[in-house]
Amino acid sequence: MNIINRKVRIAISDQLILAGIPFHGELNQPDFLNRLFDLKALPSNNDNRFHNAYDDIYQHTVRNSEDYAADWIYTDPRINLAYVLDQQYIEFLNLTLDHRVRQNFNEEDKMIEIYNFNLNPVGYNVAQISENQGRPVWAIVESKAHVVRHAAEIIQYFNSEYVARQFQSIQRSLLRETDIAIGTAKELLETACKSILKKKERQFDKNWNLLQLINATIQSLEIKIECQEDQEKANDALKKMISGMSLCVHGIAELRNSFGSGHGKSAHFKPLDPIYARLFVNMVTEIIMFTLAFIGEDTLIAE
Repeated sequence: MNIINRKVRIAISDQLILAGIPFHGELNQPDFLNRLFDLKALPSNNDNRFHNAYDDIYQHTVRNSEDYAADWIYTDPRINLAYVLDQQYIEFLNLTLDHRVRQNFNEEDKMIEIYNFNLNPVGYNVAQISENQGRPVWAIVESKAHVVRHAAEIIQYFNSEYVARQFQSIQRSLLRETDIAIGTAKELLETACKSILKKKERQFDKNWNLLQLINATIQSLEIKIECQEDQEKANDALKKMISGMSLCVHGIAELRNSFGSGHGKSAHFKPLDPIYARLFVNMVTEIIMFTLAFIGEDTLIAE
């Protein structure tokens, strides 16, 4: 499943077109695309005069430059840029910034601005990876600042497409649609608690609130510290820490009710600032990782 979805890709295309920036730079379109796709091996598109995509595209974008719409590469089934795998789409974006393709500094600056605006919410950004003859070399990279902590470990524990989709939803919405990120993170914590309780063969009420779920989950794990000295003091401190964690969970539930998805909002609703949404999400994943540490390495079944 692609993280950089069709909506993001079309937004980037539309903004480039509105800014008057050709994706192919100083190259013509078939020569640009031929660096990514073997156009000579692809068919002509309903033009019997040509036997391959390169000659067909050359005819309709170079000889007759207005035959194709500016965003034709997103709908043409031979290129289908709206749906190719993320890695291939990233290769396309990287090539649009390549110095062999683009010499216009102003275009380059505007493209980086457009790419970052649209890619940051899904966990990517443009970064300088090296330098060539005094010019920075740019590439699309994963944005570590916006990656949800422990996502890979938690997904591996559950081995669940549902849990993976929850993380994808959180990642996509963490910067712009924080209500969705908060609501989905709360659901993710509920999923983890219910799954652990079922594994521990503990009963739970489907109507329990989040605080009741996390308290029951902690109790089911029988967490305690084993040490040679001051064991009683150590476990007393642990109880205080867990109590504090429960208070955090209570705050999470309240935040979700006020700023998360799942409840009707007024027409003037303003989502929570992303800095708080990231704190919220990372608290959830830390709590999940803490609880998972006490259940062994067996894969959980998402509930």
